[in-house]
Amino acid sequence: MSALADDDEIAAELRADKRFREALFGASHPYAAGIPAEKLKNLHAALVQTFAKRHYVGAQGTLVLVGGTDLAEMEKAVRAQFGSLARGEANPVVTEAAAVRQRPSYAGVTKKDDRLVHVKIGYATGPGRDSRRAARLVLREMIERRVAVVRERLAASYGVVSRLVERSGPGSFEIEGQLDAARAGEALAALRAAIDGLRRRDGFLEDFARARRRALALALVASERSAELAKQIEDDVLAVGDPADPRALARAVAVLTPQDVTAVIDSELKATAEVIVGVGAPAGLAQMFATAKLGDVQIDKR
Repeated sequence: MSALADDDEIAAELRADKRFREALFGASHPYAAGIPAEKLKNLHAALVQTFAKRHYVGAQGTLVLVGGTDLAEMEKAVRAQFGSLARGEANPVVTEAAAVRQRPSYAGVTKKDDRLVHVKIGYATGPGRDSRRAARLVLREMIERRVAVVRERLAASYGVVSRLVERSGPGSFEIEGQLDAARAGEALAALRAAIDGLRRRDGFLEDFARARRRALALALVASERSAELAKQIEDDVLAVGDPADPRALARAVAVLTPQDVTAVIDSELKATAEVIVGVGAPAGLAQMFATAKLGDVQIDKR
């Protein structure tokens, strides 16, 4: 692939990412602020160094210590080693809720490469640390189970994954991956049908039982093993700024009911809240959305 093709791919992905976040959270939401491709092209070393001096400093870091140790002595040693480092500038914490969607949003961003279509499906959620976190973690496992079935049955995708993105402000359920351009419409329709099956409660109780067991196992592993606990704390701090008690999370998952999860499905996986953005050649995008029977698609042809 030529450098020109690489530039086209990068620019298209940047535009698509901005469109996705604008549709998911609202055009004026802080999460929707993107980085124009022209700014990246004009970036120079002095700006990078200035940013590093303001943000990549000791007091902006997070040091995670787990395991059997004398915490008082360890804190004393850490403060002696790192306590005098510069504080830098902290970024403001985003708490603004996502805009409420009244209708789904479908968009495409064109690029020259016609072999694959990159698709991203999203639904905005509440903040990562609200009372529905345990239910979202179980729902994440339910979504992944259904996405895996589509992935294995169609064999038309390259690493389609699902995830729950947790933040201090609104989070999101996301499904993303590369699809063969010739079968992208079929694959997209199958992915949407998998989510719609959750809304209809198809096979719900069996999926719920398996997903809750999986979510509980992950929470228990994080609470009992040092390496997993350290990783969980790191992820929590990076995402929401405050680590959760994994034992408390495990207890919340253990007592979760099917009704807790259906409440999240009904409020956060609504069809009207759906956002889909595809990146591909014009013909491939048109064919994908038509095959998936989606209309009112906004296409960015720049």
